[in-house]
Amino acid sequence: MPQQQQPLQMSSKERTLFQGLVKHYETKQYKKGLKAAEQILRKHPTHGDTQAMKALIFNAQGKEEEAFELCKVALKNAMKSHVCWHVYGLLWKSIKNYEEAIKAYKFALKLEPDSHQILRDLALLQVQVRDYQSYIQSRRAILQTKSPSRQNNSASRQNWTALAVAQHLAGDLYDAERTLTTFEETLRSTPAKTDNEHYEAVLYKNTIIAETGETERALDHLEAVFKNLLDRTVAMELRAQYLLQLDRKKEAEKAYRALLDRNSEYRAYYEGLRKAMAIEEGDTESLKSLYDEYGKKNPRGDTSRRVPLDFLHGENFRAAADQYLQRMLHKGVPSTFANIKALYSDSAKREVIQDLAHGYVSVTHTPLANGDAEKQANGEEKADNEKSSFNVSALYFLAQHYNYHLSRDLAKAMEFVDKGIDAKPEDVNFHMTKARIWKHRGNLQKASETMEKARSLDERDRYINSKAAKYQLRNNENAAACENMGKFTKKDTIGGPVGDLTDMQCMWYVYEDGEAYSRQGKLGMALKRFTSVKEIFEIWEDDQYDFHAFSMRKGQIRAYVDMMKWEDKLREHPFFSRAAISAVKIYLRLFDDPTLADESAHGGMNGDLKGMSSTERKKAKKKAKQEQEKREQAEAEKADAKKTARASADDEPKKEDKDPTGAKLVATAEPLVEAMKFLTPLLEFSSKSINAQQVGFEVFIRRRKHLLALRCLLAARAIDSSLPFIHEQTIRLRHSLKSLNEPLPPQVSEVINAELSSIIPPDADLLKLNSEYLNDNHESAACVQASLKVRQLLDPKTADENQKDVIRTLALPSVSLEDAIRGRDLLKEWKAESRYQETYLAAAHERWPEATAFCRLPNFRFKLPSRNWLIFLSVTGSFTTAVLYDRYHKQRNQQRWCNLVSHIAQEPLPPKRMPRRITIFLSAPPGDSLRAAREHFHEYVKPVLVAGAMDWDVIEGRREGDVRAGLAEKIRKRRRKEGEKATAVDASERPEEKDDLVQEFRDTIGITESEGVQGDLILGRHAWKEYVRGLHEGWLGPLDPPSDTTPPENTPKPSTDQPALEDAASGTNSSPEANDPSIQDSDSDAPPEVSAKPKEEKKEEKPKKPVQNPPYIPPTINEYNSARLPPSVPETLPPCTVLPSPHLLGFLNTPIRIYRFLNRRYLADETGREVAALVLASHVQAWTTRESFASSADPDASSSTITTATVQLEDDWEQQGVLQEEERDWHKSVWKSNEDEQERILKNPMVIEPRIGERMRRFEVGTEEYEKAKNDEGKDPAAKSLSDRVKEMVGWEEDRTVKGWEHGFVEVESA
Repeated sequence: MPQQQQPLQMSSKERTLFQGLVKHYETKQYKKGLKAAEQILRKHPTHGDTQAMKALIFNAQGKEEEAFELCKVALKNAMKSHVCWHVYGLLWKSIKNYEEAIKAYKFALKLEPDSHQILRDLALLQVQVRDYQSYIQSRRAILQTKSPSRQNNSASRQNWTALAVAQHLAGDLYDAERTLTTFEETLRSTPAKTDNEHYEAVLYKNTIIAETGETERALDHLEAVFKNLLDRTVAMELRAQYLLQLDRKKEAEKAYRALLDRNSEYRAYYEGLRKAMAIEEGDTESLKSLYDEYGKKNPRGDTSRRVPLDFLHGENFRAAADQYLQRMLHKGVPSTFANIKALYSDSAKREVIQDLAHGYVSVTHTPLANGDAEKQANGEEKADNEKSSFNVSALYFLAQHYNYHLSRDLAKAMEFVDKGIDAKPEDVNFHMTKARIWKHRGNLQKASETMEKARSLDERDRYINSKAAKYQLRNNENAAACENMGKFTKKDTIGGPVGDLTDMQCMWYVYEDGEAYSRQGKLGMALKRFTSVKEIFEIWEDDQYDFHAFSMRKGQIRAYVDMMKWEDKLREHPFFSRAAISAVKIYLRLFDDPTLADESAHGGMNGDLKGMSSTERKKAKKKAKQEQEKREQAEAEKADAKKTARASADDEPKKEDKDPTGAKLVATAEPLVEAMKFLTPLLEFSSKSINAQQVGFEVFIRRRKHLLALRCLLAARAIDSSLPFIHEQTIRLRHSLKSLNEPLPPQVSEVINAELSSIIPPDADLLKLNSEYLNDNHESAACVQASLKVRQLLDPKTADENQKDVIRTLALPSVSLEDAIRGRDLLKEWKAESRYQETYLAAAHERWPEATAFCRLPNFRFKLPSRNWLIFLSVTGSFTTAVLYDRYHKQRNQQRWCNLVSHIAQEPLPPKRMPRRITIFLSAPPGDSLRAAREHFHEYVKPVLVAGAMDWDVIEGRREGDVRAGLAEKIRKRRRKEGEKATAVDASERPEEKDDLVQEFRDTIGITESEGVQGDLILGRHAWKEYVRGLHEGWLGPLDPPSDTTPPENTPKPSTDQPALEDAASGTNSSPEANDPSIQDSDSDAPPEVSAKPKEEKKEEKPKKPVQNPPYIPPTINEYNSARLPPSVPETLPPCTVLPSPHLLGFLNTPIRIYRFLNRRYLADETGREVAALVLASHVQAWTTRESFASSADPDASSSTITTATVQLEDDWEQQGVLQEEERDWHKSVWKSNEDEQERILKNPMVIEPRIGERMRRFEVGTEEYEKAKNDEGKDPAAKSLSDRVKEMVGWEEDRTVKGWEHGFVEVESA
């Protein structure tokens, strides 16, 4: 952050604002920083420092262009402000233009030479660009300046160390040593033994002394400081190396033996000890005794037993190999073959190992019987299971042995791996090896399937998951590979699994994904992936900037120097070379055939476009272009939505991918210029790569840079001149020079002739040279293909003969699968006739029947259905998909809440304890029957109640008022039990009810009710209004019926039997009216006075329909306020849960009903949450009300009355607004006036009396329970497969054949 230098004319308030502006930038509070800058600029519009700081904030927000423009204005207003120049340098650094940034920093230093911060930023950029001499000068200047936080900056260890590192990197070793020594002399006291930074610098100084070549002095210095060094292992290694270099072998031997005592598995220690003991490499006996010595000291070690296999031969090798193999196979070490495959370069050793391994799996073989292998340490015979394990390990070893390229026999490899799978079918290693065998056979499809099967055996193993994804990419299954990798990536990453893998710099996946797209002809996506690999290396290069200061501050000097050397060779990495070569090849294809860009942009329509006429091709391209534009527009809108949702004013801007499909990359007008961006670093850092030189030649020959092409050709010849493409490129270069339209410049022509004439004379007959090369290498398929390419170039008339000769190469004994694939691609490159390509594929398939590269698909074209069929299939398919999708997620939502309460059902219940019981209130929806409410209960409510092991009573209402009457009677019954007296009918005179007898019986045998919280469940707004009115009538009304009404003898009672809900689906009705044979029409809404006239032919008259109890108290606020609460009323009423029950009738409402039908998953989720709250009963909340209304209530409501002056307002209570939106869906008959009816609960507004309202409670789901249910995937432990679930959804029942023993059972039952 630049230092602030304030103009003198600014007031103290503005200086404070500027300091706050700087602080806001440093803490990334950009919004506040911009606000402070605007305040300053209102009074000082031309204040350069403030403008520069504002530009810096713009740059941090991603507004690069605005930042540069504003900074240039600031420089114009304050040209001599070091702050403006410093900011200007920071802007250039942010876009990685380090040269311009260094210029700006240097100009800022001219204005402020003692600025410690500018010096530091300048030094960091100089070491970033490897300007070591300037870096040394900057570091010297930093030592001579005073930091604002330190009075004596020269005492800083990190600045001295940084100067020494700068001198070291510049090659001034003695100056670097002198700098470190000078710093040590400035120390006033001896550093503590725990001062890691100091002793790291001391060890670094010792390595510098050693690099000067003064080994003796380095050893003396090391021994002087040895006892204080914290990195003891490195110190011991350096001491041993110095002693060996000084030829002090006795001491070196002791030093290396001390190292081997610390780590006996490091091969370099054994090599150093061998040199110290002066043992020659051919002295096998001495070497064997040395390794045997350490083998005895470390019985569990591997190196002392493995290394002797490298130098032993004959019988000694056989005995040692037998001992080593049996030891490893008995342990079951999977990496045994990987440890010894390096020996296969010696054919004699390879034969011995093969013979031993076959002996291990032979029928008559007994473990430890081959050769002179030593017996096991315990000396006991192996059990049968151990022998079986040994044989399985031997089978695995042999499968790998025959799969290896130096001993390959894929038939035997498959035989042994199948035996291993039969013996141990769940072993992942066998399946992985089998997948590799299929890969080497060329059957990438089976290889991918086998590796996927191996992954399914251990789904938690990231390695096997990655291998499965890699094999899927090799088989061009990009989507499946992405899905597999997504199992171990972040779920919310922008770009999905591929975006997360790119952020995590998983280069192998990005590279393989690009190769798969390249094989499919999707060149844009392929270039996108290869460009991502290049960007990863650029990120690595830029990341070192942060370590220039960090490593000095932490004292990690040696690691920092190693990192700098590694960064200098960064692009020698194999992944960069592979990605760069593949990208260059794609650009070469685009240069040779520009139409590939259109085909790639159109989704890889290569075959379709080529088979169309010009008119059809234009139409297809136009249609594909329109679809591409629509996709890009949709993706842009989606990205903008995400950006708007996640963006924050103070957040750092995230880079937006403006070309997610690589369309812009593949649509380049100059492919060779883009190829040079990959090729230049490739040739600079991977000059020893022959593939890099090959593609370099191809690029330069097309750019007509013949001198550069010759340089690549000479470099390739220096690496390996026997490769076939060398012959091809040599003749192509000479042919290109002969066919030039204009002569080359004299200097260039002279150099080319001087270098190329030694390879091929200028006047040579190229056709003759090519024929001679073909005759000399006619047994090599690769050489024949190269020669045919040259002949095709020199004599295009031989095209037919060349294509036939390519087919003939398949008959060569030495032809390999790779050669055959190159031949297939060569025919495609020549655009050979289809008959030649089909003949080639048939011949190749006959020779490699398992290879998928030569499998031919049926030659037919898909034809779209007619327009009407497309419309029909689209509509029906979309609707079916929407229904299945909704049902699937509805079940998941329900299961999520069932899982949340299922633990209650698992809790033990005492034998004489009743389960927790709730009361359910159901009422027929307006305009419909009770059956609809029952079915809604069964579908949405009952599953959660059953999962929580709940018991329930039911109060049902077929007509308006039944629920009110049932609840009121239930409350009055409770009041009577509590001791309240009724005047009309004495309690002793009331007949005993069924429930009373049951309860008396339970009390007699000691059965108790559950101690849990009781509760009520109300379904729908219509039942809720009746419930609230029944609650008021039961607690505020009298126990006696109204004087003007006599209750009928057959007054309907609320149904408390659960089977009523069980029978809903079958249409049965268990309410009192349905069970009474005297009822004429249970679903009729006719008033009780209306009855059918008796028919003359019938003698008996049917009884009238039972009349429900009339309200015991008028449902008005005045009547409620004037009533007294009974003494038995509890402080809080039982909590309740109100569930939505949307019910819409009418033909005109069909669209709305369809919409609700396709979105029932949301209703299931909401209902499940409320029912789960009731089952858990962990959170009970009071209903809310207005404070003004609450303040007017009498605090002693249980014994006093509310004055009639109190006015009840609509929606004063939360209960009044519950599910109020359902009233809009009620049938119109609800709102019609009917003078014959005495009670209209649904039509009239809900009335809440404060004393009742404040006692009402409701259930809620706690935060923890909600988060737990939200994170639950909604899977049933006993869930069925997807196919079975789909069959159930669509009602597909398979025919079930009745088994024989079931026939008898059916007959007995029917009899």
